[in-house]
Amino acid sequence: PGPLLGRPGIEKRAVWSRPHPLSQIKRIGREAGATVNDVLVSAVAGALSSYVVDEGGEPEDLVTMVPVNRRPLDKPLPRELGNKFALAMLPLPLSAGDAKARLAASKHRMDSIKASPEALITFGLINAIGMTHSRIEDLLVDFFSAKAIGVTTNVMGPMTGRYLAGSRIHGILGW
Repeated sequence: PGPLLGRPGIEKRAVWSRPHPLSQIKRIGREAGATVNDVLVSAVAGALSSYVVDEGGEPEDLVTMVPVNRRPLDKPLPRELGNKFALAMLPLPLSAGDAKARLAASKHRMDSIKASPEALITFGLINAIGMTHSRIEDLLVDFFSAKAIGVTTNVMGPMTGRYLAGSRIHGILGW
């Protein structure tokens, strides 16, 4: 129970923020020895923490799932593409205190996930679950889904300029 419980609607809604330049996010990450992903995860945790406090609650860490790439980064993408990622549990550091502490906690927790066998194990589990009967699959997916508040991810944008109908695309919008 708390301010985050409930269904989206008039009382619970999504909000839009102003754009934040990627260069600023990268600078914050460099200064903290963190990745862009670490900075964005800590920003989400900070926003949730602020909301909980504003609503009179006590911030507690919340578990979300984060995708972990299982493709080698040094190899080209195969023609058939397909999903090659696992989900790992990440406690969002809502209770970490200030922004610097939240970023340090986010970085530490993400580094721990990257160094653990969790992604390899969950990748195998996801494949095994997909081979079961649909009723068993539904039960297992529901069981694991109930362990987290959702999936938190960011998707890296293109590394080189992109064009549409001969015009350079100057920005992308992620949902």
